Amino acid sequence: MAYNMGIGKIAERNVTFKRKFRWVFRVENINGNPGQFIPEHYVKSTGRPNVDFGETKVSFLHGEMTMPNRATFQDITLAYHDIVDNDDSMLQLYNWIGGVYDFLSPTGTAVNPRMSSNATGPGGYTATGKLGMLDGCGNGLEQFTLFMCWPKSVNFGELSYETTEASEVSLSLKYQFAKRINLAGNQPTFTCAAGRSTSGGSGFTYNFPWSPAGSIGGAT
Repeated sequence: MAYNMGIGKIAERNVTFKRKFRWVFRVENINGNPGQFIPEHYVKSTGRPNVDFGETKVSFLHGEMTMPNRATFQDITLAYHDIVDNDDSMLQLYNWIGGVYDFLSPTGTAVNPRMSSNATGPGGYTATGKLGMLDGCGNGLEQFTLFMCWPKSVNFGELSYETTEASEVSLSLKYQFAKRINLAGNQPTFTCAAGRSTSGGSGFTYNFPWSPAGSIGGAT
C-alpha cells in the first residue's frame, strides 16, 4: 500500500511546536546568595545546553567496540540588554561578574581569592541558571536548570556614533551540568485560561513567570 503523502501527525491538534522566540532565562542564587537574581526580562538571546559524550574503545582480536564515558557540557552564550532600572535588577549581573573579577578592587587583587574552595557558598562565584520554553499561552513546555554557572568571559560590546542600536553585555557561561524537566508531560492539555497555567500528564502545574520562591513552576 502506498504511503500517505500528506502532512501526517505533525498537523494534529495536540502537536505543539517549541518556538525559538518563546523562552525565558533567569539567573538565581548569585554568588551563593538566594536573594540575588537577574530577572528574565532583560535577556536578549541565549541557547539550550549542548553536551558531548566521550568514548572508550574496547578491542579484542579483530573486533572493537565503543561505549560512552564522561559527559562534557559546552559553554553557552547569554546576552543582556544593558540597561539601568529603578530596582537595581541589572546590578546583580555586575555583582555576579564581580564574584569572579572585582573591577572595584582597591588593592588590584581583582580575582576572587576564595574561588577554589567556595564556589557555591556565600561570597562564591557561581549561580544557577533556569531556562523555560513556553507555548503561545505562556504555559511551560520544558525547563533546563544549569548548575554552578559562572561567566567565563564577558563582552561589554562595541560603541559607535554610526549606529542607534541599544548596547548589550554578552557572557560565555561555564556550568557543571544541566538537568531537564518535561513540564508538558506525555498528554499535555494546553489552554489560555485565566492564570495562564495548566497541568500536563506528568502532574506538574506550571505558571510563568517564576513564583516568588524563584523556581520555574515550582519544580526544582
